[in-house]
Amino acid sequence: MLKVLIQRAFLPVIVGILFQANATADTINVPVFSQCDSELSQSNTRNNQVYNVYSDFYYEYTDPKEYALAALTELTQQFAEEGSMCRQYTQASTDDIQCEAQIGGTSICTLESDTGDFVIVKDFVDASNIVLSKHSNETWPAIHNSNDAEALYVPNPGYCYDGLLQGGMDSQAYLVDASSYRYFGDFRYVLARTTRDTVREIANRNDYCYYRTTEEVASNMQCSVLASGTQYCSLPNTQAGYFVFVTGADHSVHMIFNRWD
Repeated sequence: MLKVLIQRAFLPVIVGILFQANATADTINVPVFSQCDSELSQSNTRNNQVYNVYSDFYYEYTDPKEYALAALTELTQQFAEEGSMCRQYTQASTDDIQCEAQIGGTSICTLESDTGDFVIVKDFVDASNIVLSKHSNETWPAIHNSNDAEALYVPNPGYCYDGLLQGGMDSQAYLVDASSYRYFGDFRYVLARTTRDTVREIANRNDYCYYRTTEEVASNMQCSVLASGTQYCSLPNTQAGYFVFVTGADHSVHMIFNRWD
C-alpha cells in the first residue's frame, strides 16, 4: 500500500520528467488502445467507455499535451492492474497528441491508437474524462454551413443539474444510442435530439430533474473530426455547465456533462 501511495505521489513528477526527456527526440510513451480497452477495470461513470480521472496535477501543466499525457498515465495507474498490458506503453510522436478545441479555457486532446482513440476532456474543476472511442465505419450526417443560423433546441442543464450529475462530483458521462437519428440533415441536429432524449429520460424517473429546453444557434456547436473518423463536438454556452459529445461504435454517442465551477 505504501509503495502505491509513493508511486501516486510522484506520478506527476515522473510523467513530467518523461515528457521533457523525450521532447528533444520528439517521442513520448503512450498506452495502446486495444490493450486498455480489454484490460481496464470497470468505469466510474454511467458510461462504461468513459473514465473520470481525478488529477492532483490539474494545475501543474500549462502545456495541454503534457497534461493529456499525465492524464493517460493516471488512467492506466488507476484502472489497470499492475503488470497489465495496458501499462506496457509504446512510443509515439508528440505530434500524435492533438489539442485543438478549447471550452471555457480548457482543452480537448486526442490520441489516435491502433483500434480506437483516446479523447481527453478536461473538466472545469480538478479532473478529466477520458473517452475510449473505438474505430468505426459508421457514417454520420455532415455539418452544413448553410444551417449555422438554425436553432438547436437543447436541454437547459440548470433545471436538471443534480439529475445530470447523478452522483458525479463535477461531471457525468452517458452512452447514447443515436442510430434512430443517423439520417438527420445535420450532425448537430443528431446531437441536440439525443441530448434532449437523455435529459427527458432522466427527468421522467427523477423528481430532482426538470426537462426544459433552451435555444442555441447551431454555429455555437464546435466540432472536429479525427483522421480515424471519430468526431467530437462541444456546446459550451448552456447554463450551469457544458456538453461534450464523442462518436462511438454502432452509431453511439458518448455524452459528457461538465459543471461550471
